[in-house]
Amino acid sequence: MDYIIPNIKSQNVMFCGYEQLAIILNLHNIHFVKDVLGLDWSFSYTRKFGEGIGIEFEKWLPEYVISTEYTSVRDVLKKYYGFELVRCKFDNSSDILNAMKKDIKMGHPLIVSCDPFCLPYFAEYKVSHAESPHYILMFGFNEDNQELIYYDSTRRFEEGSVHRYSYQNIDELFSPTDNVYHLKPEYIKLIQNGSKKDGRLLLAGSVSDMLMNKEVFSDNSVTYMGINGIRVLCKDMYLMGKWGNEELMNRFFDSFKDMVVLCAQQRYGNYLKLLEINEGSSIKEKLLQIYKKWNALKLNFINPGKQSAVSAFEQGSNTLREIADLEEKFLLEFVHNIECNKISPTG
Repeated sequence: MDYIIPNIKSQNVMFCGYEQLAIILNLHNIHFVKDVLGLDWSFSYTRKFGEGIGIEFEKWLPEYVISTEYTSVRDVLKKYYGFELVRCKFDNSSDILNAMKKDIKMGHPLIVSCDPFCLPYFAEYKVSHAESPHYILMFGFNEDNQELIYYDSTRRFEEGSVHRYSYQNIDELFSPTDNVYHLKPEYIKLIQNGSKKDGRLLLAGSVSDMLMNKEVFSDNSVTYMGINGIRVLCKDMYLMGKWGNEELMNRFFDSFKDMVVLCAQQRYGNYLKLLEINEGSSIKEKLLQIYKKWNALKLNFINPGKQSAVSAFEQGSNTLREIADLEEKFLLEFVHNIECNKISPTG
């Protein structure tokens, strides 16, 4: 007989780790994109220095990170919702199996890091190891059939989202041969050990920070924050498209695409949260315009069509320039209206 945690529902969040966390938060009536990502309107672009910068463009080109998280998801959950992400580590697969069943019985869905090498419905199954961990959500088991029951968001549109994994293969799930991650038996669960607080001031503060355009220097990198970070990235994207070769662009196209998708997802959260706070205000169309531009940038990389990677970067640069102008205009007006009491940052 299946023992499962009820109401496990897809949240349609991009990226497997975020999706599993969003499903758990939904059980607590917290909308991940709006209530967690949406509390932080931010942007940063880190450019790492390498040998030959300015001379051999290709040497530093792949060394970048773009992000819309000044405040980490873990910190937002802990400070404003009283939740802590707890990593549970074990010495062997037998111990983790018993612990998982115990936690599931207590109502805790578990985020498990694994390798697609072990999952039969992946093309990599028994062929190759993934370059990054994949996350699934354990939420049930069947003692009679000796099976764990889990949700995999990656498969929801293909073979269904709910799968079963035999107890007998548990060693393989956590420590497959030659796994580049050397995964140890562990999982993550969400524990509530505090009370919910008003996080809307975090959103108001991050809006102000976007206009300050801070720069942070280290020995081998510089991070551009706020609107200026968007504009610096815009220039670099233009150069990538102008001077980068197709082979180089293809090499890190996917990683750049993933970062852009995350940025667009966060702006959607900002859009939803600000509309919730200022319901019926005049900001809806302006917010929607900003989000649509981010979504267009995302689609430019997710569905490039017949255009080359080089062309995608050139087109992306144009869209990003429009985003910078729209965000700067909106945020200046938003801060002004707060100061004049025409609009509230906290509702």
